[in-house]
Amino acid sequence: GNKHVIAWPHILQMKNGASLTTSAAGTLTVSGPVVIDAGTTLAASGAATMRCDGTWTNNGTFTCATSTMSFRGGSATITTGGSAAAQRFYNVTINTSGTKTLSGDIDIDNTLRFTAGVFASGNFTLYVGLNWTNNIGVGGFTFGTSTVYFNTGVGAADGALGGSGQTTFYNVTVDRTTTTNSISNAAANAAIKDGSFPNVL
Repeated sequence: GNKHVIAWPHILQMKNGASLTTSAAGTLTVSGPVVIDAGTTLAASGAATMRCDGTWTNNGTFTCATSTMSFRGGSATITTGGSAAAQRFYNVTINTSGTKTLSGDIDIDNTLRFTAGVFASGNFTLYVGLNWTNNIGVGGFTFGTSTVYFNTGVGAADGALGGSGQTTFYNVTVDRTTTTNSISNAAANAAIKDGSFPNVL
């Protein structure tokens, strides 16, 4: 099929009612900040791949489809937006040479993956619909006073706490809607700073 690769060398700013939609097999790379102004739309189609090397600031509309968002580059802030819909991603990968700092709740329908760097969650809530995959270790996730909320995302598959590294959480909530839709911690690679996992784990 067709695959389009779009690269912005500095900043992508959506302004004045603009709308940009990726192709379903496409790649969008921004080697700097992404800014989605109010009244504008950035949309992924299908399993597109998107990369942001700078800050992510969403004051408009972002639709994720089944795309993968890779936050790369150096230290930067991720501002997801005010409404639940604006906070949604499908897959997110943290692969940074610095620290990506969350500034607002984030909703990840499928998998959150840690490859390099640090993800600092502050006091916000992270909704994860399927898998938490930490290949960095304890230092890859700075938990602050955040809550990680394992929900059912957009599917009914079982999720897993996986990867080669251990994660320490502050608060964890598991709210899966069916008995077969659970979170497995078989590898014992999670520790809780405050509270404990429910029995479904």
